[in-house]
Amino acid sequence: MRKLFLMILCLSLILIMGTAFAADPDAQEIEICKAVISTVMNQTPAIMGGKISGGIPHVYYNRPSDGSLWKYKCKIEGGTAVWAMDPGRWRNEDFISYEIKDGNISVYDGTAGRTKTFPYNP
Repeated sequence: MRKLFLMILCLSLILIMGTAFAADPDAQEIEICKAVISTVMNQTPAIMGGKISGGIPHVYYNRPSDGSLWKYKCKIEGGTAVWAMDPGRWRNEDFISYEIKDGNISVYDGTAGRTKTFPYNP
């Protein structure tokens, strides 16, 4: 009986801890948006902040060369992304795709014809 109780207790703790450490979906979308904007704007994601507003990930940064503030938003869906300045129109004509694999995110900017890879730790 004691072994059964300990086994149930251990399994319960494992389930609770696994849930506590599950990735935050908002953080995932912000990190994807940072990678997309980093690729499109040729800036490092390290200078970017982000938040979810109205269900949409927004990222922002101060450009190092002149300190000016730049703000963007992203629509993320099934391995593709559409971006816009915030405020601004959605850049539906740009083809942006991404893949998350082995702790990295690779973003392909079809308009510029380039791929960039970043560490992915939401």
